[in-house]
Amino acid sequence: MGPGRLRLRPLDANGARGLYAAAGAGPPVVLLASPLVRVTPYRPTVKALAARHSVYAVELPGSGHAGRLPRPW
Repeated sequence: MGPGRLRLRPLDANGARGLYAAAGAGPPVVLLASPLVRVTPYRPTVKALAARHSVYAVELPGSGHAGRLPRPW
């Protein structure tokens, strides 16, 4: 993760496209972004946790910039 920026990568969730950002090293921590909010606002939390953990921030399918779902939530 560059300073102030999260690099989103594709994530396949049983055929639905999600996105995730990874940062840091250490015991893993997974942050699931709200279906109404993208991963970007979680940047300060990811940065703080990445000092001691491997952090994975996930945009679930059907939210943010992730892929659409075949049916609405």
